[in-house]
Amino acid sequence: MNIEELKSKTISELTNIAKDLKIQGHSGLRKQDLIFRILEAKTEKDGLMFG
Repeated sequence: MNIEELKSKTISELTNIAKDLKIQGHSGLRKQDLIFRILEAKTEKDGLMFG
């Protein structure tokens, strides 16, 4: 999962990803902030980030 993939998704899809990653406080976030939080959570989980 990279930034371009996330940018192409809808807010609804991003919200579902955030739920799957158990991200706290994801509801009401702007798309850009949601993408950042998802990438942050994935980095913490996997230890790698690709842009």
